[in-house]
Parts: sequence; C-alpha cells; structure tokens
Amino acid sequence: MSWVAAQELDPAGRADAEFEGIRAALRQALLEILTQAGFQAQADPSKGEVRVRPPS
Repeated sequence: MSWVAAQELDPAGRADAEFEGIRAALRQALLEILTQAGFQAQADPSKGEVRVRPPS
C-alpha cells in the first residue's frame, strides 16, 4: 500500500515550499504512528512518498 499526496499538496511551484521542516516533522510523525501500530513504514523524502506494509 502507498499514499501519494494530491497534486495540490505537491510542493513544486508552491509559495510555501520553504516549509520542508514542517513536512519532515509530519513525515516523521506518520512513520512513528504507523510503526507503533505494527506496520512497516519507510519514507522516501526525495519522492515525497511513505511506503507502508501490513504488520508481519
């Protein structure tokens, strides 16, 4: 399973693209929540993706 942000959330060309620190914090929070729930989660910040696998 994977999730990709909708086009309007894509930072390319957005005036607020300088908020990478906020996106990084949200990405880390998402990873922590999913991991603690038993999922295998891996982030690829260069693509803006978080890959999630079901609990093993």
